[in-house]
Amino acid sequence: MSPTVVETKKIPAILYVKGNSKLLNADYTVTVVGTRHPTEIGIKRDIELTAWFVKHDYVIVSGLAQGCDFYAHQTAARTIAVLAHGLDQTIYPQVNSPLAKSLLAKGGLLVSTYPLGTKTIPQHLVARDEWQSGLGDGVIVVETGLTGGTHATIDFALKQYKPLAVLKFGHYCQTNIGNEKYLADPRFDGLTTPDTFLNFVKRMLRK
Repeated sequence: MSPTVVETKKIPAILYVKGNSKLLNADYTVTVVGTRHPTEIGIKRDIELTAWFVKHDYVIVSGLAQGCDFYAHQTAARTIAVLAHGLDQTIYPQVNSPLAKSLLAKGGLLVSTYPLGTKTIPQHLVARDEWQSGLGDGVIVVETGLTGGTHATIDFALKQYKPLAVLKFGHYCQTNIGNEKYLADPRFDGLTTPDTFLNFVKRMLRK
């Protein structure tokens, strides 16, 4: 496998990194995203799917947000966190500062397209979503409602022709009703069992 090809509209002259920069050349990467307010079953499924991909030598990419991002980063042995601010700034959200330290301690990587001194603003959060998608071989949606930042990542993934997958749930609520919507879209794989995970891996490998 060759390293992940990053496909974004604007490639910065400098990519700012802190931690294990070798992860940028990993053979296998997958982006895991979702709501900041996952259900209990969503958290359980997030941890399980992340552990499955870690077992299969994948580097996990996410945005260090609360909720689904948090559990993906926490579970992963090797993980890349895309930030919406300069590397010298307080981690956003601040509650995830301990997670960022833990991530670095276990060989992970913090990535930013912004120079030192750059603070978080809403536009940077959207730009981060583009890089979250760009750094993965594919994108998995754990849980999402009908609105929220996850949809920006999905839109970027579609523009970048990234394979997309969404978790299936037995019951849907406001927190994951977006999953039900995307499951009706043939561009998305529905993930339920190891076999469906393997099928999605095959899609990513063909990219």
